[in-house]
Order: sequence, then structure tokens, then C-alpha cells
Amino acid sequence: MTGLLIDVRQAARSLFRAPGFLVTASACLALGIGANLAVLSHVDRLILRPLPFPDSGRLVEVDPADRQTGEIGPMTMPDFEELRARAGGFKALAACTARTRTLTGLAEPVRVDVGMVTAGFFEVLGVRPALGRVAFRADEEGLPASVGVLRHDFWMEKLGGDPGVLGRTLDLDGQAVQVVGVLPADFRFHQRISGSQVFVPEASPFGRRSPGMGTFLAVGRLNPGIPLAQVQAQARVAADGMEARRQNPRFDLRVTSLLEKTVANYRRVLLLLQGAVALVLLITCFDVAGLQLVRDLARGRDLAIRQALGAGRGRMGRLFLIESLMLAAAGGAAGIVLSFFIQGGLRWLLADLLPVPAAAVYPALMAAALGLVLATGLALAFLSWFLARGPRLVEVLRAGYGASHSRGHWRVLKGLVVAEVALSVVLLTGAGLLIQSLVNLQRVHPGFEPGPVLAVSVPLPPARYDLPAQRAFLERLEPALAALPGVAETGVNDTLPFVKATNGGDVSAVPGRPPGTETYVRTHVVTAGYFKAMGIPLLAGGVFPPADPGCCMISRRLAEKLWPGQDAVGRTVHSGFAKSLRVAGVVGDTAENRLDKTEDPQVYLPAEFNELFGGPVVVVKVQGDPARYGPQVKAAIRSLDPGLAMPEPRPLGEALKESMSVQAMAGILFTLFGLLALVLSGVGLYGVLAQITLQRRREIGIRLSLGATRSRVVGGILAGAAGMVGFGLAAGSLCGWQAGRVLGPLLFDLGAASPAIHLGVLAILVPTALLACVLPALRAARVDPAQALRQD
Repeated sequence: MTGLLIDVRQAARSLFRAPGFLVTASACLALGIGANLAVLSHVDRLILRPLPFPDSGRLVEVDPADRQTGEIGPMTMPDFEELRARAGGFKALAACTARTRTLTGLAEPVRVDVGMVTAGFFEVLGVRPALGRVAFRADEEGLPASVGVLRHDFWMEKLGGDPGVLGRTLDLDGQAVQVVGVLPADFRFHQRISGSQVFVPEASPFGRRSPGMGTFLAVGRLNPGIPLAQVQAQARVAADGMEARRQNPRFDLRVTSLLEKTVANYRRVLLLLQGAVALVLLITCFDVAGLQLVRDLARGRDLAIRQALGAGRGRMGRLFLIESLMLAAAGGAAGIVLSFFIQGGLRWLLADLLPVPAAAVYPALMAAALGLVLATGLALAFLSWFLARGPRLVEVLRAGYGASHSRGHWRVLKGLVVAEVALSVVLLTGAGLLIQSLVNLQRVHPGFEPGPVLAVSVPLPPARYDLPAQRAFLERLEPALAALPGVAETGVNDTLPFVKATNGGDVSAVPGRPPGTETYVRTHVVTAGYFKAMGIPLLAGGVFPPADPGCCMISRRLAEKLWPGQDAVGRTVHSGFAKSLRVAGVVGDTAENRLDKTEDPQVYLPAEFNELFGGPVVVVKVQGDPARYGPQVKAAIRSLDPGLAMPEPRPLGEALKESMSVQAMAGILFTLFGLLALVLSGVGLYGVLAQITLQRRREIGIRLSLGATRSRVVGGILAGAAGMVGFGLAAGSLCGWQAGRVLGPLLFDLGAASPAIHLGVLAILVPTALLACVLPALRAARVDPAQALRQD
């Protein structure tokens, strides 16, 4: 025990006598461990841990699909009810959708998202109320008024967390909603009702009886012991029985794990980020190992004297172990603290992207961090002990400063530097691929001109705005906006691209829509001025003829699909969402929600004869910065109806940028981790070359005394460093060519790293490596030959 305490004291003294090494190595470990812990907490929360619902492994989502193409389609209420009647394997099924409504009775009207759910929705999820109840009774679904459940944050912010809220009546679009419960604070669902603040029964006055409630999200809880594959087979049988009503022989139902569905868009991004920080940690370990070996070289004679005085391999190994564990503990403790700050940064960056609550560092992850620290310490100790083994005391004491195991040390050190440079190349190449992909996405033309366009949603309460009232409102709206200074064009759409493009249905060029002739389209209800306001070109025919309820506009892609090589103007489109429509004109294709894929074609219906369910989305084309026009546009709309609850107008370009947020965020994080790896590699290279210079101090002194020029000395050191860096660049470039395959799903119009990306990586790495090499080389050139010859 006394010997162990002595070794601990000696190890501590040894570390504190080298403060530069202690601080540098601890900082490197802190960066590597902190970054890994922060990203791992998100990976664990989103991918490894279940959703925040009881027994969430049995929760599934059910979607209509095309049996041939696999395309997911909309779930209608008739589909859901037939599924519930036919499908087995489910303990319970529920459905949900959402609409925007206006809440009045507070200081001013408030726009709220209302979730429409079937009676047992929250029971399927296993949600327990924070207050009251969250289950709707069957007799409550058909009441003239409605009952509702509040989201916890809405209850706190808008109603002050009033514990007497149960029984209170809210006014939504002129309909009374009696509060019967409050959801728990941690409730969060994905997709369709993710932003809903008030939940009402689907069959209430807001639900099925409201026109346009056509698409739902179906969720179910599997019976215990029933595998997902068996339920999928049962759903396929149910789909076969639904084909007749659907008139579609390819109709299918796809059952997917709710967890899988929730994280599908983020799994690959987070796993790739975890891989990136794992490479950073590997570089960190290589870096610290290199610094440790450099330190062992510097104290080679001291270690040899210890062995000469009787310290055996066990005693030396224990000394190395204690020193390495102390170093790893210092870096690990700093890394755990640093992870909280990195965690906060990631939470801020990813707040709008994550479908479940933000991750946090908790005891299990702390245990993982401690295990990582222990493994790092053991690895460092073993490396030092392995290279220090062997009874070569005489050679060490005779040769002098650090000459003991130089050959083995130098091989390992050079290998570590090569590996660090290679891994840095891989990370920077990945960052370059993601940045180039983002640039490619930004070059894609969405089919409209978002730059000068301002958009704002105007929810019109259905109780006050039937079709005639809506038509009268629009007749006043567009002239009021057009009269504003700087406004060039105005228009209205019910489902604006990149804002809330969700409505759709099947159309056909053949009456009766025989099976196999349908084409799924996005449907929009627009005013005639919409196309000019958005900059969508008119390719054939004209905009809606006045007083013609049976006309429509279609996109170029739909015209080519239904009537390839023919003129589509004047032909008839047969659909399930409207009577047969005559094509008045053909306009250009537009992207709906994504720029990186070819989306469904569009059909445009005239707002004069079709309801704008949920209210219009107004687009205003302006001169100059659209953000400056927000207050004027909002005031002009509110002047027509002061009771409207409106969000702040926002430039359409912002919504377009948000569609690329996943790629942008991945590019930012990969770049940050790549730059971190670059810095760590530079530190490792500098440490190795600095020690080489120190080891060769006597040799350099002799060469200078024999007439060698200082420039030749510098050139020799740089040449040796160039070999290590060159090997690292070559190895990293070979691996970098494969980065495109790993990052493939995140890349757009980019299969592999282009020569420009590789040149960019070299342009970043080479100067960094040169700086790390030049400083030790210049120090070597300043060696005083006389002083060097007197060394040892």
C-alpha cells in the first residue's frame, strides 16, 4: 500500500513538472470526450431509447401505400374505419390530423393549431393526464359543442396554469370547447399533430363534419406477443378487401414501427455525426498517445535510472498506469463539463429538427464517459509500458538523453501522425461533400421566385366564412394589398409550397378513373393573381376564365403524364376531389416540400368557386426586402377583419431555406468536427517534430559546426515531415473517395468527392501541416553548435 501511495505521489509530481504536456493532453481529451458524449446523448435519445410512451415498442403507424411503387398515400377516415373493422393484431387503433383555428376571449385573437383525434388516441399512446382526463367519451363526439384537452405549455402560457381550468369554455372559431383535461408537460408527438395546442374529438364540429378533413395519421398498439411481420400480413389482407372501394388493385397498407417512423429522417444524420466525433476521439487518442511517447522520450534516461535502481517491469507498468489514469481522469472530467456546453449548442442548433424532446446528459451516459476515460488511460499506459520494456539500461545511460527506445518510438510516432492526418482528410472531405451538396440544392430552381415574396397565413373561421363570405373577403383582400406602396403583385393559395403543402388526390384522363390510370397530384385552391405573384410561368392556354367553376390549371408534368406530346388545353381531368375539370392552362412545375426529389404534379382550382380550408395563404410580391413589408401587410389584412388571429408575415425564402435545414446542419457540424480534427492533427504533428528536433539537437550542432547551412537543416527536417504528411494525405484521400458512398442519402446531385473538394481539403491541410512543421524546424536552425556539443 505504501509503495502504491509513493507511486501516486511520484506520478502526480511527474505530471505537474510538465505543465505544458498536462494542459495540452487534458485539453485534447476533453475535446474528444466532450464532443462524443454530447452527440451520443442525442443518438441515445433518438435512436437507442424508446419514445416517451409506455411499452412504445408496440406502437406502430399505418399508411396507405402503392403496392407496386411503395409510394405512401393519404389515409382517409373511411380507410381508417375499414382498417379498424378488418385488421387484426391491434389492441387499439386511433387516428389524428390537425387544422388551424382562432381562439378568442383573451386579450386579442390567437391563432392555435387544433389536433383532431379519435376518441381513444391518447389511450393508444398510453398518455396519463396532468389534470383531468385525456380520453373522450363516445357520447361527447356528436355534441353541438365540443370538449377539448390542452397541451401543458399552452395551458401555462395562455391560461396561466390555472388549476381550475377544467370545465372552462374556450371559443374556437365561434364554437364552444369545454376543457376536460391537460396533457403532461413532457408530451410530444411527431408529424401531423406535433404543434397542436388544443385537442378535440375528430367527430366534433371541428372534425369529420368539417369539409376538407380528408387525410389522417393512423397509429396503433399491437397486441402483446404479436410480431410486426404478422400484423403487416394481416394489414395486407385488410387492404385486399379495401381495393373495391378504392378501385385500385395496387392499394396496400404498410405497418411501420412508430419509433422507426419518427427517427427515419434523422437516424442517418445522427449516426454519421456520431461516426464523425468517434473519428475525432480517435484522433484525440492518437494525439495524446503521441504526446505521451514524446514525453517518454524526453525522460528516457530518468526511466532507465529507475530500472537500474531496481524498479522492475511491474513497478514501471504501475507507474505508467497511474500516470495515464490521472491524465485520462483530468481530461475526462473536463470533457464531461464541456459536454454540457456542447450539448446546449447542439440543442440550440437542432431544436427545430428533432421530433422528440431534446436530449440530456444523464447518469447512464456519465457511466459511459467514465468507461471511455478508463479505456483511454489503460491504452495509454499499455503503449508506454510496451515501448519501454527491455533491459537496455547500459545503452541508454551511455547514449544519453532519451536515446533508449528511439527506433520503436519513432515508428509508432510517425504512424500516429500519418493516421491523424488521414482521418482529418476523411472528415474534411465529408464536410466538403455536404457543403457542395447544399450548394447544389441552392442552385435548384423551385419553379417560382421566392426572393421578393412575402407570405402570411390568414385563418378564416369557418363559422363566419362560408364560400360566399370567403369570396367577398378575397375580393377586398387583394385590392387592399395591391394598394400598398412597393407591392407589385398579390395572390392567394390554400397550401403554399414549403409552408403547408399537404392536400392531394388522384386524377385521371379517363372517365371513371379505371385502375392503373390514376396519377397522384397536389391540389391547390388559388386566385388568378397567384401565378404572377409567385413568378410561375404560364406555358399554354390562359389563367382561369371568369365565371367558370369547372376549369382548372395543371402543371407541365401532369400534362406530359396524361397527354404526352399533345396539347392539354381544353382537355378534361377526372378526379375524386372535384367534378370533371376542363384544363384552362398549363403552368410550370413547382417544388412542394423538397428540392432534392421530383415531387408530384399539381392541379390548381379557382378560389372563386372552391373553399380555402383553413384559410388563405397570402403571397405578396414586393420591391426590395420583403421583411420590411410585414407590418404593412399585416395591418392591411387586419383592417378587413380585426378579429382575425394572424402569425407574423415572413419571406417565402425563409421557408425554402428551412427545407434544406437537415443538410445545412449536417454540413455545419461536419465542418466543425473536421476543423477540430485539423487542429488536433496539427498539435500532434508539432509535438512529434518538436521532439525530433530536441532529440537531434546534438546532431544538428555537429552538422552546423562542420559547415552545414541553417537553410539545409530546416530543409532536412521539413523533408522528413513531408513524408509523414504525404503518406497521411494519400491514405486519407483514398478513404475520402468512399465518403460519398457513406453520405449518399444526404447528398444531392453528387456521387463522390470531386477533384475540387480534394483540392479544397489539401488547401486547408497543407498550410496547417506546414505551420506545424516550420516552427520546430526554425527552432532547430537556431541551435548553438557549441552548446549542443556540450549536451550530455
